[in-house]
Amino acid sequence: MRNGAHITGKEAVLLGLPLKYGDTVNGKFFKNYEMSRVTGHIGAKFKEPNWAENQRATRMRKRHRVKRFTQRVKRMYGCKNCGYKKCVAALHFHHVFPEEKIKAVSKMDDWNAVKKEMRKCIILCANCHSEVEEIERLNDDKPTTLCTET
Repeated sequence: MRNGAHITGKEAVLLGLPLKYGDTVNGKFFKNYEMSRVTGHIGAKFKEPNWAENQRATRMRKRHRVKRFTQRVKRMYGCKNCGYKKCVAALHFHHVFPEEKIKAVSKMDDWNAVKKEMRKCIILCANCHSEVEEIERLNDDKPTTLCTET
């Protein structure tokens, strides 16, 4: 911990400390107790009243940044099979080896995790992606990277 040692909830009860997580004092939310490593004094840590709003805004900024990045990648490369690039929303990340998939790229908001997950994928348009998925279903989930012309 930055300024001191974190005191757990059980330790706080044993020490007879009155505040519990979420209690409000002077318009601020109680977070936890910390003990100074230098002086040994116990101090209370608080969150600002708009803490939840700030957390949500931070998550939304991260998600928006990742979405813009994935859209740039889709626009740059287009469909690996047919070359389609016209509409970014019609391009999908296809996991070549589904067993390696951790999470859908569109559901992630951690920058490094998204880049790592994208390396496991190819970009396909919606039509080619549907064809590849159907071929994989018919072939008992054997990885297929490109559509076959019929």
